[in-house]
Amino acid sequence: MIVPRSAVEDEDKMEYCTTLDEYLTRITPFGFSGAVLVAKNENIFLNKGYGMAVKDKGIVNTEKTVFGIGSLTKQFTAAAVLKLEMDGKLNTGDVLGEYLDTPKDKSGIEIHHLLTHTAGLINYTGEDYKIAYREESIEKILNSPLLFFPGENFKYSNAGYTMLAALIEVVSGLPYEEYVYEHLFNPAGMEFTGYAIPDWDNRVVAHWYTDTDNQNALKKFYPYWNIMGNGEMLSTVEDLYKWYESLKHDIILSKKAQEKLFTPFLNDYAYGWEVTDTEKGTLIRHGGANDLGNSAEVAWWHDKDVFMVCLCNQWYGGTALTYVVKDKIGGTMFGEQYPIPPEVVRLDSEALMKYVGDYNLPSGGRITISMENNSLFLQAKGQNTLDLLFSCEADSKRLNAHSYRIFDAAIKGDYEPFLRVLLDRKRVQRFRMFIEEDIGKIEGFDVLGTIPFTRKDVLETLIHITAQDGSITLGLLWERDHIMGMRIAENPVMYVNPLSDVQFLGYHLGMAKNIDIKFDIRENVTTGLTVYGKVAVYAQKSG
Repeated sequence: MIVPRSAVEDEDKMEYCTTLDEYLTRITPFGFSGAVLVAKNENIFLNKGYGMAVKDKGIVNTEKTVFGIGSLTKQFTAAAVLKLEMDGKLNTGDVLGEYLDTPKDKSGIEIHHLLTHTAGLINYTGEDYKIAYREESIEKILNSPLLFFPGENFKYSNAGYTMLAALIEVVSGLPYEEYVYEHLFNPAGMEFTGYAIPDWDNRVVAHWYTDTDNQNALKKFYPYWNIMGNGEMLSTVEDLYKWYESLKHDIILSKKAQEKLFTPFLNDYAYGWEVTDTEKGTLIRHGGANDLGNSAEVAWWHDKDVFMVCLCNQWYGGTALTYVVKDKIGGTMFGEQYPIPPEVVRLDSEALMKYVGDYNLPSGGRITISMENNSLFLQAKGQNTLDLLFSCEADSKRLNAHSYRIFDAAIKGDYEPFLRVLLDRKRVQRFRMFIEEDIGKIEGFDVLGTIPFTRKDVLETLIHITAQDGSITLGLLWERDHIMGMRIAENPVMYVNPLSDVQFLGYHLGMAKNIDIKFDIRENVTTGLTVYGKVAVYAQKSG
């Protein structure tokens, strides 16, 4: 039922962050966990940890905490190749066949193609933390068919950087990690970056969290060749700042080598970095993540010499946490303000349990309140519920229907409807490769609904796909009537924290949106809740 709007939510009382530290501190109870360093003209303005590094031991994150950095590893592999070129031991225009035994169809692949993901190689050789040796990994890559002729297209390839790691070993005569340590990390003063060489016993290595504690790389088979050179190194925000300084002052690479490092090719990808023109000038960045809970983002606004590194050890609603917050961190660095949640109180898990359950709305939608790691979070089912919680645009139902039509056509092999909303035949081809090769045989799909995306004026339609080998949720990103992208997503979640024993606040990190909730409690039993959006709506608790 619709109930009178409460004074709990008052637009005039909305709080906005004035500093980056305030923003990160306030969002920590709502799902943020990691460390952030920000500098301008080499003056460090923020260097701090937030949340927990090891929850069951009560160890907090600090600026010294070690995190997984995922694909940030690629920039070191690219720099190592350029260092070998500076020493006259190879040229990025050389073909792979000059250094490794390759089949005929791979012999013309240039080192440049590997660095820019334009070689046409497969993406993965296997799961990250499985035992895999160099020769078997290289054989798997070389025996897989090319996805396209080298240089003609772009497809992100971890396997391509595995090939580069092998190339570094063959050319230098040193193990990959030993080479990057001696020629990159040690000269840059980076003591806590790498796979196995650093003395990890002297630092806290953060655990990675999804809906469970996934430990960290040091508790797994590590490092082996499914990740060597392409991902999953460990590092700290302070070491990555030292890497930025070494690049800025030409300590590791010459200016000529750095010109190659930062020159973008297809898809704005350079050598281990993405380089784009933005309203704030040239942005040099890269992200990294795995599905165990760690994620990383490094961004350097080159023209303004603003540098940011964010390392996280917690997943957010099935999404890399850095992906959710990076735009807000970047915006706050340049003076933009975002709504922040108020300070909250803490209740123990026993007290929180009475709020857990399903709540049915008059529209037929449902709100589910669950608890993990002593935190409540909310999930919505039904477009009307999504509209209530996330204030979606009025045309959500139209986008749902439109998304259904074009996706239904795509899985039947007709990509013309996709082309009409993408306006780019090459991007359609990449989507086709993703749907047909990465997802596999699709058995069915369901449009879950449309919600605002983390970027202003962009909406995301969520499509849940059931495939032969499992299920996945995709997000189609709409900007007006055109699709600007597609990503792996999840039904949106919102962490919920108490302001009192009946009044709670939900906050979504990506949308930077507050939702006020009041629980109806009778004789210490929760019977329902009221959500205060544009209107106040009451939901009855099931059971």
